Amino acid sequence: MRLGRFLLLSLLLLAAIVSFAEADAQRPQKPSRQIRKMVKYLRTLERNYVEDIDLTPYIEGSIEEITSQLDPFSHYMSAEEYEQHQSRFTRRIAGIGAEFVVVRDSVVVLRVVEDSPAQISGLQPLDRIVAIDSRNIVGADNTSIIAAIQGEPSSLVTLSVVRPSDGSVHELSLHRAVIPQRSIPVYYRASEGVGYLKLSSFTYNTSADFDAALQELGDVHTLVLDLCDNGGGLIAPAIDVAGHFLKKNSVVCSLKSNSRTRHYRTKGATFDGRVIVMVNGGSASASEVVAAALQDWDRAVVVGRITFGKGVGQHTFRYDDGSALHLTTMKVLSPSGRSIQRPFELGASEEYFLGMLSRVSNNRQNEVDTLSLPKFFTLNSSRAVYGNSGVHPDIFVKASVGSLLGLFFDVVLVDMLDKYRTTIVSRYPRCSDFIADFSFDASDIALFGGDDAEENERRGELLKMRMAFNIYPAEQYYPIYNLMLNDIYREALAVANSPQMVDNILSGNN
Repeated sequence: MRLGRFLLLSLLLLAAIVSFAEADAQRPQKPSRQIRKMVKYLRTLERNYVEDIDLTPYIEGSIEEITSQLDPFSHYMSAEEYEQHQSRFTRRIAGIGAEFVVVRDSVVVLRVVEDSPAQISGLQPLDRIVAIDSRNIVGADNTSIIAAIQGEPSSLVTLSVVRPSDGSVHELSLHRAVIPQRSIPVYYRASEGVGYLKLSSFTYNTSADFDAALQELGDVHTLVLDLCDNGGGLIAPAIDVAGHFLKKNSVVCSLKSNSRTRHYRTKGATFDGRVIVMVNGGSASASEVVAAALQDWDRAVVVGRITFGKGVGQHTFRYDDGSALHLTTMKVLSPSGRSIQRPFELGASEEYFLGMLSRVSNNRQNEVDTLSLPKFFTLNSSRAVYGNSGVHPDIFVKASVGSLLGLFFDVVLVDMLDKYRTTIVSRYPRCSDFIADFSFDASDIALFGGDDAEENERRGELLKMRMAFNIYPAEQYYPIYNLMLNDIYREALAVANSPQMVDNILSGNN
């Protein structure tokens, strides 16, 4: 035990040395000498100590500790975590085609993808998965559940399932398959000449999907591009998406490392109509690159709330054992030269993310003193824009308390789906029928937890939409949700239907 503590303390000293090293290109030599000393020390122990020592847990722990003292976006990944990280950005992953949520330590299936192994095997929405390959997963976390479900294409996985509708137990054998991942869940004509396209992430196939969606939307004079809750992804497809709206060779963003700055330019516009971009506090990273570029070039009116503010880029360094270090290596600058990165303190990742959650939950997304922020100007109309705090919309939409409550509805959502899903599917064939005609009874409303009848009514509307999202296809769900409950969409559509307003804002004459 004493040896373990000594080794860990020794390695943590190395963490302190590294984390306090200067971050400029002229890095001091002392840390390098200390690193070489530590490597020699570890080799001395490994080769000469009288007993065998397993250094793995101490080395892993020290790497994690060093990384935790850096910025909020650098992180160390085990081999398993790295594979899951990579699967987020690939077009297809080997899985079973089911979406789930963990409620009361139970893995509850919410949706089953059509023609997927899950559907073919007979897995149903609201089934409880209690074991995977005979291993009990009750109480397991999301990471371990996903790791158990995913595997090599065509490999066999066995699920032990309890069906709450009748209490029956089922053993389902599935052959994993590659599951298509949609970065564009929906697009449609929102009004005469106005197209709407929701882009939820940036993956390897986003560019091709985006081209196809624009083509299918046809001849629209205005596009509403929804980047709300788009947490980012790959930078290359983000540059390509922005390039659809900018002149050839326009700078979309610049990546500045400690040794050089690279400028990324467009290939040439394919859409010359008006553009409205929807953003909120969940719009981050690559989606902020798109929003900032279109704003800087006076190409789009940005509507919504201040974005997350992630303006740094990472590079992943692989290790021989399959683990990886996802390390911040560059700053992302918009075409006007501004950084959208919110300030952070080294080693204070938790405080950084909790601060964002606090701003959202307390309805303070728009309370920013722009006088304290660096000011930049758009490239065509010289409109003022601000750095170091995300992308500030041209038109703010104040967040309502009700729009935030859906974050906390998982337990009640599952309870209501357990109670009503069978009835909903049989009685309401279309989403519009369900939204118009379904109502909760008094015992349901008592579970909503509102302070008064008005708040419970609002929560009931949100809950009904969450239920609809898990029952009906996106093509039916989103047009109704957007018009009824999406305040940013309603404002964006109003702007899209007012061409003169768009032109005035972009010309700086508003």
